[in-house]
Amino acid sequence: MTAWLLLLVGRGAAHGYELHGQLDARGLAADPSAVYRVLRRLERDGCVASDWTPPVAGPRRRRYELTARGRVDLDEITRRIAATRDLNDAFLTACRPALGTVEQDRAGQPDRRAPTSRGPSADSSPAALAASSLARNRGGRSQR
Repeated sequence: MTAWLLLLVGRGAAHGYELHGQLDARGLAADPSAVYRVLRRLERDGCVASDWTPPVAGPRRRRYELTARGRVDLDEITRRIAATRDLNDAFLTACRPALGTVEQDRAGQPDRRAPTSRGPSADSSPAALAASSLARNRGGRSQR
């Protein structure tokens, strides 16, 4: 979620509720309280800055913006995700001759020769792995 929040905030200042909606629209369902916890941590780490906006209707809302530090972190996470993708692509290319394609057949059905899984867990996604690696390089602060 960290990588996505940095990306979304980097596209333009937004309120937490808007960010939660953008995550949800991308199929990244997250508990709203988890979104706010990550935003607070990103602010504490200097990756985002926030200010309170005057209410048009209802309570005041906090608006988040990406900082220079956040841009550097987003760029680093993006490089690590791309490197992970490239390694995975190289692995899949090397496996195709031995195991058959992992892609779908012409009818759009999964290739039954290829092993299947339920997909990666949230903690093993490229974004989570890149964020964790970045945190280790910073002395242990988690980016998830």
